[in-house]
Amino acid sequence: MSEATEIITQYQGNVLEIILNRPHKRHALTRSMLQAIIDVIQSVQDQSTTSGIVIKSTGPIFCAGADLVEMQTHSNEMIALLVQLIEVFSNNTKPLLAVLEGDVYAGALIFLNYAHVVYALDHVKVCLPEVNKGLMPYLVMAELRSQISLKKMYHMVLMGEAVSVQSAEIQGLISKIFSSQQDCHQAQKKWSEQVKHHCQNISDFIQLVSTLKTPSDASIQRCANALKMNLTSECTQNQLKKFKRIDE
Repeated sequence: MSEATEIITQYQGNVLEIILNRPHKRHALTRSMLQAIIDVIQSVQDQSTTSGIVIKSTGPIFCAGADLVEMQTHSNEMIALLVQLIEVFSNNTKPLLAVLEGDVYAGALIFLNYAHVVYALDHVKVCLPEVNKGLMPYLVMAELRSQISLKKMYHMVLMGEAVSVQSAEIQGLISKIFSSQQDCHQAQKKWSEQVKHHCQNISDFIQLVSTLKTPSDASIQRCANALKMNLTSECTQNQLKKFKRIDE
């Protein structure tokens, strides 16, 4: 599959859909995919014809987070792009909906953190498995700690266990759960109609709320620096070598 098709963008009416399309690698995010997401979100900020953004994917996994091979071979560039993605999400004033029809792993929680609304099917699981590979989810933590209790966050991070979507809803990561794709698609359609009719008012509201809760640039940069050190530690390198052999 070419890099050009790993991120699909299309319009449904006035709503821009961003579709992760790398199912053979569980939609793990590469440099080109991150850059494409950043570029398209930035490009619509001043477009009055775009009333909202939907992020979703194909297949049983929503996203496996950052591509671990590229995190090893191009760590500085990958971390810089992840930081830029967080900045773009933080400054985004378009209503953003994440639709989860598959499980969410690792750095993909960034999408949950910064989506204004998150819809999920009832079989979805959320997991931060990085600790099992010698990594810690520093950049996810920057926003996650403001959304759920510290004890819940520490448990997710330190144990690396999957959390049911029902638990994720209780913790505040999920807006609404659906038992069927049809119900989820109908809800997405209703959301799209709502943001179309009230686009400017919703954007103004989002812009105000974002100024009240966005983590500082300094705190995100500290997390990025910690992740760089984490990636280069001997313990992490040994764990990632094992992972690479399994993945191959």
